[in-house]
Amino acid sequence: MPRKALATLAILALAVSACSSDPDANPAPATSPSARATGSGQTASGQASTQPVGHTLPVASVFGEPAWSMQIPPSWEQMTPVVTAQRVIALDEATVRAYDSQGVEVWATDWKPLAEEERATGQPPVLRQVSPEVIAVIDTGKVEGEGLSTSTYSAMVTLINIGDGALIKEVTVDGSASDTPKLGAIGLGFALPDRTAVVVLPGGEVVEAPPASSDARLVGAVSVGEHPIGLWETGSVSALSSFGGTGWSSSDSAPSAATVNSLVYGSDMDLLLLGRWNEPTTGQGKAGEVVFQVLDAASGNVLAKPECGPAVESQFVVSPDREWKVAGPLRIGPGNKVDCVGGGDGEKSVTFSAVTDQGRAFGAAAEGGVDPLLVDATPGQEPQTHELPEGAASPIGVMEGDLAIHWESKTGIITANPIER
Repeated sequence: MPRKALATLAILALAVSACSSDPDANPAPATSPSARATGSGQTASGQASTQPVGHTLPVASVFGEPAWSMQIPPSWEQMTPVVTAQRVIALDEATVRAYDSQGVEVWATDWKPLAEEERATGQPPVLRQVSPEVIAVIDTGKVEGEGLSTSTYSAMVTLINIGDGALIKEVTVDGSASDTPKLGAIGLGFALPDRTAVVVLPGGEVVEAPPASSDARLVGAVSVGEHPIGLWETGSVSALSSFGGTGWSSSDSAPSAATVNSLVYGSDMDLLLLGRWNEPTTGQGKAGEVVFQVLDAASGNVLAKPECGPAVESQFVVSPDREWKVAGPLRIGPGNKVDCVGGGDGEKSVTFSAVTDQGRAFGAAAEGGVDPLLVDATPGQEPQTHELPEGAASPIGVMEGDLAIHWESKTGIITANPIER
């Protein structure tokens, strides 16, 4: 059950002595030994907080001083917080914590992590948004059987409401006595050891992945909000990939007769799916044509044909109002209008990581051996670039009020920096 924080805009005495300019400050105790939040908003009880910001991170010049900050020391590597319009959600050991746009902890919900020795090797817990309203924690490893039952390698899925932290459901997806279920890159799809696949829907229902056609085989699954998507393969030596939902297949929307290999490359966790089609590599090892298309996840209908896409499968980063989405160099706006930034002839490659309600997108422009730059791209204008101070990174999302959220993976420091106009 969620536990409401009584006073969350606080810093530990140790943090004050290390970070505050006032050594005589007398802060209230933090809400937990590991989660430390500071800022100038309001406490959960509505009282104004006058605590100074206790943590800062180096950021690009287009971002102001932090409105608030916090630190959740990472329990596992690369446990990136999830950013929505009104929540920053982070994993703090056996608790999922959520903070609002004022930096106030609004809920804290416990989950049941596996013991470290039981966890599958190289598979730390995953924190993932799976719909506009639901976040999931996925932990995979060995689960002891009850009574005479043998142990099973399973994925333990904890579904939590983003708004109030209510526990929706705890779901177990079983693998086998020797193999784990394999979580897909997007949503809550699992490939099972018996060569079937299932999807856990945001409400906790477990459904079978859409079956493959007669000449293909099911190899996995992903999901887009409430929509299960099957991942299929045909052939053996040179297998071709495809995907599809209920009543439709990626083969139906192949851009050309040559682009017969298709993969799911992104989603908005709700209605949209990004597919990647390519021409199989030739005998000389040369890559063929690559095409991206934005599809309706329910029908498979093509909604847009962008000229670019991300380098790897990834869920979209969305604006607070969810009207804008970014993935790699791709930006998708209202009405599914698309544009691409960077990556052309003589241009650095761009990876967007945050976008505002006005479509202003931020990300990194990289080139081998050259320090990355921050890209600041407003629709209809030439993209701007800014030098990143040493140790700085692009924001990981934008909250309402045009607050750019920055995060440092080694320390777990999170800052909310106003975006300069």
